[in-house]
Amino acid sequence: MTRLLIFNLLMFFIFACTNNDPQSNRTSHNADFMPTNELISFHEIEDGFDLSTIFTLEYSILSEILKARQSQNSQNVRYPICINLDAERTQIFLGFAQKSMKMWNDALIGYGEWDVLSVEPELVGDSESCPDMHDGLRVYKLIPEPNNNERSGAAVHKFTFLIGTHSSNYTDWRVFAHEYGHQIGLGDTYTEPGYQQPVGQPAAIMNNLYALNTLSEDDIDGIRHVWDRLRGATQAQCPLGYTIGQTNENRNNHNFCVKSTSANSGIELLNADSVEPGQPIIVNYVNIPSGVNHWVGLYQEGDPNENFIRYVFIDSGSGTVKLDGPNSPGNYEIRLFYNDSYNLEGAISFSIDGVASEP
Repeated sequence: MTRLLIFNLLMFFIFACTNNDPQSNRTSHNADFMPTNELISFHEIEDGFDLSTIFTLEYSILSEILKARQSQNSQNVRYPICINLDAERTQIFLGFAQKSMKMWNDALIGYGEWDVLSVEPELVGDSESCPDMHDGLRVYKLIPEPNNNERSGAAVHKFTFLIGTHSSNYTDWRVFAHEYGHQIGLGDTYTEPGYQQPVGQPAAIMNNLYALNTLSEDDIDGIRHVWDRLRGATQAQCPLGYTIGQTNENRNNHNFCVKSTSANSGIELLNADSVEPGQPIIVNYVNIPSGVNHWVGLYQEGDPNENFIRYVFIDSGSGTVKLDGPNSPGNYEIRLFYNDSYNLEGAISFSIDGVASEP
């Protein structure tokens, strides 16, 4: 699944998963590009600034869009973008921006209290220079790649799309859609020898091995998880229904989320839709690696990993365990940890309504 590019390690969505070119301060991808569910972290130094320390979610354009929603007092948001290109190409990229920003925003409409109905790019600046701010908002900048690299990239901390020299960057709107996905908080999920080779990553806008014309389920789950992390609805490394997957090469030690199935290691709730206060929760775990003192814990949604309500140890391999459920209605999570640590490996959210049944 998509890597959340969100903060340097969990957001998140984001869930630290990322893709960075070690020779630059940007996220990069092949010229013909693409997808998503992984949070991004940085490991370079630029102008004395250690990019490995940035909290990537602080640079999610979703937060800026919400600021625009409030300052403009409208559910139809105008967002400032600046394009350092000639007039003809500016109009081409303005079209790319309109299509891409609408596509990504549509994935959030009606989800988790997101009430922005549309995001329309508003041109500011000119072909020679771009302001950093406009009407209190960070300007999203599109500029030619300064080193004449063919590959495009995203300088997320600068709200900048670096347009590579390859011709497809100027003709394929999906390149913009992919780079804009990074500014949302999503990471690359494609395979590139020498960089990363995640297993089981599906077709998506954030996976440049596929030429999709719309968001995939992976992309949609990714942006919704970013939003959930930003609004404090969860601290899970992966979205609901996902677990951390495998990778054959992982230069930057990112976590790649994949759909929870029997082919993956992870957890699932067998009775999440029928749990009442005080009743046990049935947790199924699959393909847990060898180790000592793996465990699952019950948490109030949003609480730190150290603040579990209760927990139970699990064995390597696959099996089923029961946890006494919470006594009060609310939003909760079951979280998975390996080797007696607090390093989150996966999480599943669920809600309990009503009151405890009479004994």
